[in-house]
Amino acid sequence: MINILWDLDGTLVDSIPAVASSFNHVLKEYGLPTRSHDELRPYIGPGLDNIIAELLNIEEAEEIAAAKAIYRTYYEQILRTSEPFQGVVEALEQFKSIGAQQFVATAKYEQYARWIIEANDLKQYFSGIYGSTIDGKYADKRELLTRLFEQENLRKADTVMIGDTKFDMEAGRYIDIATTGVLWGYSDETSLKAAGAHDIVKTPAELFEVVKKALNTFC
Repeated sequence: MINILWDLDGTLVDSIPAVASSFNHVLKEYGLPTRSHDELRPYIGPGLDNIIAELLNIEEAEEIAAAKAIYRTYYEQILRTSEPFQGVVEALEQFKSIGAQQFVATAKYEQYARWIIEANDLKQYFSGIYGSTIDGKYADKRELLTRLFEQENLRKADTVMIGDTKFDMEAGRYIDIATTGVLWGYSDETSLKAAGAHDIVKTPAELFEVVKKALNTFC
């Protein structure tokens, strides 16, 4: 059984408009200058606690929690506007057609991931959706993939992680599975290669053949 682990933000859906708008809402609430999408792009991927702490230059857990609450109240109103990248649905359909198991593996709060997947009518493609808890547990993708493997009892040689950031590649390497980096998201080829990507693709149309080859190599 082939298992495909998909990152969400920057891989399945273009979430930068909603996420950037939410970060800028928090910055304005704290009297700080807003930032462009390009400036906020590097913040997509790691856990929300780390992003908030860095953006606002705060360290205390209570301060971070308060800022997160502001972010989430705003983000929950617009998160469903994040739509799949062009060609992603076709790639999901290709993997489904050969009986592959597909999972979402994201550092995002799991309920938010579910809402986004459901809003875009993508639930039919996934055997499971894995994300972090409300308190940030499993925001570290290495821990998330460990949990996913334990719960789903997957075979590593049959599994590939598809993502757009170093966090996806590092997590895949950590769990010792094949990794495929994508260039339509929020990172770049240099960062993906440095993080250990086994393969890199420019478009979703390339994924099917590249993943098949990668899993044959790892078997």
